[in-house]
Amino acid sequence: MKKTTLFLGLLLMAFTFTYSNASAESCNTAKLSKASYGQKGSVISNLQTCLIKAGYSISTGVTGVYDESTREAVKAFYKSDLYIDNWNGNSVGTLGRKALALKANGGTGPALGNITKSPYKKASSLTEFKKYLDNNSNRYYSIEDRMSVNAISMPTATQSTGGAASLKQFESSVSADSRYSETNVQVTGIDEPDIIKTDGKNLYISKQGRNSYPIMEDNVRQGLFTTPSTIPPTYNQSRTLIVNATPLSELGIASDSIKETGEFLYSKENKILIILSQPNVVAYDVSDPKNPIKKWAIKLESNTSITASRMTNGSLYLITNTWVNDSSPCSIPILSAPNKVSALCTDIWVPIAQEPVNAVYTVMAVNPNNGVTTQKLNVGGESGSTVISVFPNNIYLSYRSKMSQFNVMIDFVETQFSDLLSADTIAKIKKINGYDISNNSKMSEIEKVISAEVNLLDPDKKLKYENEFHNRMTNYTNARLRDIDRSVIVRIPLSQLSIATTASIPGHLLNQFSLDEYNGYLRLTTTVGETWGNNGKTRNDVYVLNQNLAVVGSILDLGITERIYSTRFVGDKGYLVTFRQVDPFYVLDLSNPKKPVMAGELKIPGYSSYLEPIDQNTILGVGQESGKVKVALFDVSNPKNPTEQSKYTLTDSWTDVNSNHHAFLKDDKHKVFFIPGGQGGYVFGYEGNALTLKTTVSGYSVKRAIYIGDYLYVIGDGKISVLNENTWIKEKELDIK
Repeated sequence: MKKTTLFLGLLLMAFTFTYSNASAESCNTAKLSKASYGQKGSVISNLQTCLIKAGYSISTGVTGVYDESTREAVKAFYKSDLYIDNWNGNSVGTLGRKALALKANGGTGPALGNITKSPYKKASSLTEFKKYLDNNSNRYYSIEDRMSVNAISMPTATQSTGGAASLKQFESSVSADSRYSETNVQVTGIDEPDIIKTDGKNLYISKQGRNSYPIMEDNVRQGLFTTPSTIPPTYNQSRTLIVNATPLSELGIASDSIKETGEFLYSKENKILIILSQPNVVAYDVSDPKNPIKKWAIKLESNTSITASRMTNGSLYLITNTWVNDSSPCSIPILSAPNKVSALCTDIWVPIAQEPVNAVYTVMAVNPNNGVTTQKLNVGGESGSTVISVFPNNIYLSYRSKMSQFNVMIDFVETQFSDLLSADTIAKIKKINGYDISNNSKMSEIEKVISAEVNLLDPDKKLKYENEFHNRMTNYTNARLRDIDRSVIVRIPLSQLSIATTASIPGHLLNQFSLDEYNGYLRLTTTVGETWGNNGKTRNDVYVLNQNLAVVGSILDLGITERIYSTRFVGDKGYLVTFRQVDPFYVLDLSNPKKPVMAGELKIPGYSSYLEPIDQNTILGVGQESGKVKVALFDVSNPKNPTEQSKYTLTDSWTDVNSNHHAFLKDDKHKVFFIPGGQGGYVFGYEGNALTLKTTVSGYSVKRAIYIGDYLYVIGDGKISVLNENTWIKEKELDIK
C-alpha cells in the first residue's frame, strides 16, 4: 500500500511537472479572464501558465487553483511590471491582464505604454479643423483632478483640500593661422542662434537695453544733486555692437549703428548677420563692419513667436509657433514681409487621432540673401514643452501629447470604475464615447452622467466611493504612466519640408540633446511621469527608432524615482544623467541598435546638467552639488566601470551652462574650457585628465567667451577682457557700456 501510494505520488509530481512545463508553452493570452484568490478551473490554469511564461515562478506549478503560491506570483508581477508595490495579489483585473498578455507574448517596451504610429493628414475643412480646437477649449488636468469627486460636484464630509558629437569634434577643425571658435552647437555644421558671434576678425555682440544708475555718493558729494533719491537713471539703448577684435592693437568698436538686437545667426558665405529681434527678423550685410547695410526684414504677426532656428547648407530655417484664434482659425497670419506667409485650414497637417490643437508650428526655409521663404510646412499641435532638434537630414519636432490622457480616462471608467456605477450609467458612458464630438466634449458629458448618479448616493456610500476612487486611481495611474505621459514626435526631411512620419512615444523629452541621429537611427531619452503627482514613481527610458519611427531597441526603467538632467550621444555610445538625491551617470552601449544596453553606472552626489565629450574616453559634466557649481571629468574608457577622475566645486552657485549650452566654450588646442558664473568667468584646464582652474575674470557680468588665434575674449555686459592663452595674462580690456 505504501509503495502504491508512493508510486502514485511520484506519478502525480511527474505529471504536474510535465504539465506545468508543457502548458508554459501554450499560454492563451486571449483567454485571460478576471481571477481571484480561491478560484478554481481552466481560467486559473491559463493564468498560472501565463505567469510562468512571463517569468514568474509558482512553486506548486499549474494546478488550476488560485492558491497562496499563485498569489505571491501575482504580487511579484504587479510590483515588477505595473509598479504597484502594495498589491495584495488576491485578484487579477483588466489592467493586470493587459500587462500580463504583453509580457507573456514576449512584448518589448513598457508593460502597457509603447511607441505607436500617430499618422497625420491635412484638415479637409474649417469644420474639421475646429474639432481639434474644440478638443483644446478646456485643458485637461491630471486624471484624478478631472475625475475627482470635487470635479463632479460630489459633496462629502471628508473632502480635503545632446547631438551625437562627431569624433571630428575632438580635433581642431581650423588651421592655426585662421583659428577661431564658433557657437557651441549640438551638431557640427548646423549653426544655432546666440548672443555672440565672430567671423574670426570681428565680434558681433547683442546689447540689451537697461537702466544705468550713477554712483549716488559721488554725485551728492559734488553738489550735483541734493539727495540720492533725485538722481535720474540713464537708459542704455538696445543695440548690436560690431567690435574689431584683431589685431589686438586695434581692439575697438567698429559700429554701433544697428539698433536691433537679439540672438544672431551668421552666414559665412555671404557675410550676412541675421538678428532674431522679435517680432522682427532682420539681416545686415556686414562685409564692411564699419558700415553695416540692412538687406531685408521679416515681421512676425501677432501671436507668432520663433520656437527654433538654424543655419545649414546655405539656408535659414525658422520654426515658428502661432497661437490659433478660435474666432478666425482658417486664415492664420504668420509673416507679413517681404513675402506674406499664412496658414489656411486646409494647409495645416493635424493628427488623425484628434490631439488637442492650440497652435500651428510653421517650418520655413528662408533664403538668407533676400529673406524670401522658399518652402514651408504647417503642423497643428499643442504649444508647450516643445523640443526641436535639427540634423543634416531631418528636423524633429516634439510636443507633449494630450490625446492619451482622454483614452486612459475612458479606460479607467470602463475597467476600474464600473462596479461603483450602475449598468445604466456605464451604458450611457459607452454611448457618449461613440458620439462624433471632440474628446473634451465627451469628457464633459461623461462627468455629468457620473455626477448625476453619485449625487444620489447616501453619505455612507459616498464615503466609500471617495476612498475606493482614490486608491484605484493611484494604482491605475502608477501602472499606466507610459500611457498617460506621452509625446508626439514628427520627422520632417530637410530636403523637402513635409511630414515623413510621426509617432506617439512614452514620456517627454528634456531638450534637443534628448534626440540624436546616427547611422540611420534616431536615439532618444525620455522621462515618464514627472508631472502627474505620482509620489516619485518616475522612470527614464532610452529608445532606438528607425526612419519610420518604429522602435527597434530600448532600455527601460533607468533611475526610477528620478528624472533626466542631461543626455549626450557620442557615436555608438550614450551618456545619461538622472537626479533626485544622487547623480547616477549612465554609460549606454548603442553599438547594436536592436539590443542597446546600459553598460555601466556611477552614483555620485549632485548632478550634471550639461555633458561635453572631451575625447573618446572622457566626458565632462557641468552641474551642481550642494548648491554650488560643480565640474567633473568622467573616465568612460571602460564602459562597464565609469569613474569620476577629477572634480572641482566653485563658490559660485550658478552657471548659464546649466540651462544654455551656448555659454560653454572648449579650446582643444590649449586643452581648456570656459564657463560663465554669477561672480565672473572661469577658465579650466583638463590636460592629463585633471581639472585645474587656470584663471578667472571678475568685476562684471560675464556672458560668453570666444577665442581668435591664441587670445581668449571674455565678453560681458559692459566689458571685454582679452587673455593670452599661452600665459593667461590679461592683455587688454575694452569698455562696451
